[in-house]
Amino acid sequence: MKKLFGFIAILGIITSLTYTGCRKGEEDPFLSLRSRDKRIIGTWTLKSSSDVTTTNRTTTDYNNKNLVKTTEASSLSESLTFDGTVFTTDNNITTTTTNVITEPVQSSATQKWSYNTTTEVVIDNNHTLNKKNYSVELEINEDHTYKATITETFTYHYSSGYQTIGGITTNYTPDDTTYLPAETETVIEEGDWWWEDAKDQKIIIVAGKIMKGKLKRLSNKEIILEDITENSDDRTTHTTVWDNYETNVGVLLYNDEKDPTRDTTGVVSKHVVETISRTYTSTWEGGK
Repeated sequence: MKKLFGFIAILGIITSLTYTGCRKGEEDPFLSLRSRDKRIIGTWTLKSSSDVTTTNRTTTDYNNKNLVKTTEASSLSESLTFDGTVFTTDNNITTTTTNVITEPVQSSATQKWSYNTTTEVVIDNNHTLNKKNYSVELEINEDHTYKATITETFTYHYSSGYQTIGGITTNYTPDDTTYLPAETETVIEEGDWWWEDAKDQKIIIVAGKIMKGKLKRLSNKEIILEDITENSDDRTTHTTVWDNYETNVGVLLYNDEKDPTRDTTGVVSKHVVETISRTYTSTWEGGK
């Protein structure tokens, strides 16, 4: 009988541990004697991080009175990486502007107006690279406050780019700078932290912008954080442009051979399509 009671007691302990300590994050330890609130408390040091954001945006401007149309397409890639010592920011933006232009042309022989439509493509590229020595120490307290100490020393800057018009490319003069002596700056950020899903799994933490996202792993000595977002937007705005003799802000008609500047009240439209994707991961070590 004593063996039976002992077995039941052990089973109850195991069941309790499984209930309170089984993993919730994808890479959590299977069992833990400490709750998630207890495990998150302590001092954490950032060991590595990767933050990649890609933004694609297309803007088209047009109106309901003539064929003038401008389309601008841009692609922005931003990469922020930290290897435990050096924080690198790598930005590369390419903007392709396509202008479809209708404009009046007067014949020197007949003095009559005709209308040509031309397409011009301009490509602009700008690339910047910055490096700094970097460290982050984050104190997460039991009273749901936090204190982050950020130290950074800017060491290197590089920028380059080019512009292509009509198939002809012009390169911008590169800027290659190593900072000597480098300047060190220390920033302290304080505030409140909380579980964004406190009534559920306690997986998503918010401690300012320092530690924000989903905890893939929360152990006594290690945190692996992940934050993946996808956003898209597709919108069109319409603005009425009133013909006013004094301000001359109407929309050109391009239909009067004698007066190419004739304008009228019209509607100017802007169509924007944008997608933004971000993938962030970070690893922290320490704890309590």
